[in-house]
Amino acid sequence: MELVHGINRTAGEVDLLERAGVGRILTEFRDGEPPEVVEELRNSMERVLSSGVREEELAALWLDRAGACYDPHQDGLEMSVWLRQMIDALL
Repeated sequence: MELVHGINRTAGEVDLLERAGVGRILTEFRDGEPPEVVEELRNSMERVLSSGVREEELAALWLDRAGACYDPHQDGLEMSVWLRQMIDALL
C-alpha cells in the first residue's frame, strides 16, 4: 500500500492513475483551482455514482459525453471504480 496525496492506494492503482496521466492532471486541477470548484466537481461525480446508473451508462458519460481518451476497461477496471479513484484523487 502506498500513500499518494493522502490516499492509501495499492501500487497497481497508483500505476493506473499515473499511466493515464490522471494523477498529475487531477493534482494540478486540485492545487490550481479554488477549493469550491474542486468540491463542485467532486460532488458532481459523487452524484453520478450514487444515482445508480449502470456501468454502460457511466462509460457513455465518460467516453462519449465528456470526450475522454482513456477507457479504464482497457486496464480491467470498472468505470465506477475508475470514477471513485478520480474522486479520491481530488481530496
